[in-house]
Amino acid sequence: MTSTRLVGRDAELAALGDALADAAAGRPSFAFVAGESGVGKSRLVSELARRARADPGEPVRVLSGDCIDLGATELPYA
Repeated sequence: MTSTRLVGRDAELAALGDALADAAAGRPSFAFVAGESGVGKSRLVSELARRARADPGEPVRVLSGDCIDLGATELPYA
């Protein structure tokens, strides 16, 4: 079962929201989301994207990327 609520990530979501607000204000911004497999990185970023798209202000274009699975020889951030 999957919940639509994001629990326990208020600080991280606020930091990403601040970076988004900086970018929307014309100030270059970058956020790097890292962590062990399964800790909720994708869920956190998808929640930020959902909120950004739902904001009634200026339109936001959300771009994202993923690492590819290279098997046992996987390099970090490949």
